[in-house]
Amino acid sequence: MAEKHEYLLPRDFEESVRYVDEPIPRFSFLGASSIVKDQLLMKRLRLTAQHYLWTQHQGYHIHPSVGFPSSGDIQIADIACGNCLWLLDSRNSTTDAFQATWTGFDISDAQFPKEALLPSNVFLRTLDIYDVPSDLHGKFDLIHLRMLGFGVRDSDPIPVLRTLLALLKPGGWLQWDEADHEFDPPNAAPGTSNARMQELQKAIRTSVFKGAPAFGWTKNLLDSFRSAGFTAVVEDKHPIERTALKYWTELQLQAFASGLKVLAQNPAQDAVRREAAEKILEKFPAAIAEAKEGGAFCLWPKVVLGRKSPS
Repeated sequence: MAEKHEYLLPRDFEESVRYVDEPIPRFSFLGASSIVKDQLLMKRLRLTAQHYLWTQHQGYHIHPSVGFPSSGDIQIADIACGNCLWLLDSRNSTTDAFQATWTGFDISDAQFPKEALLPSNVFLRTLDIYDVPSDLHGKFDLIHLRMLGFGVRDSDPIPVLRTLLALLKPGGWLQWDEADHEFDPPNAAPGTSNARMQELQKAIRTSVFKGAPAFGWTKNLLDSFRSAGFTAVVEDKHPIERTALKYWTELQLQAFASGLKVLAQNPAQDAVRREAAEKILEKFPAAIAEAKEGGAFCLWPKVVLGRKSPS
């Protein structure tokens, strides 16, 4: 099992703050009330909002191309499942695979629902995606993951993809929901400035990861699927509707600020990365002010789907 300090950004924010001698200053966004300033609660709320915004945008939980065996034990996994909302919502919304076994995995169980609240065919366990036990190999018909982001080491998704390929049954599917960092969205309100948003987005793209583009790998995720050995690879990506840009902006500003705060105050990271994170955080107040006037900070959601060869 990898040591926790090896992670650039642990999945659980509460676990992350152990690196800091003093409590991380609470960060309130766009008039958030005091009841939601608790960092762990903020993360849970963000994941919930992200799930419903994402589902509304894509129009599905599971990509329509995914098919399941007509008989046998159907196994569906959600990697980096967080609060398990995709898992539970998909189970309740999917008819063909309703009798499947649904398993959620995350590096921390801090956000898992209580076991007593779970349906009988839903199971949760902790998992390090860089240290997967062999008993999971060849087990799943579908694996889903969403917004792994900072959890991809060295800006290279290929090791993660190869691990996930090994976990699939022959003919199984991988659905990876990710944000494409190569697109600049229009303003939510026509005629307003977006300069500070674009400056912030550029800084996030090009800093933090040892001078390499932090999220450049998201642009080429489809090609990475093919390089890792997946077949029938497709990408589903379309712009966010203007009426929804405000909500995506608030969601993503909160997500990046929380992650960068952890990184900036994590002594396990080298000084260059910490300093880069601190400099990016200085850009947030101006970006937040711009958001209040109708500026937009959004990364186009996309789904990349691939299949393990049936033979």
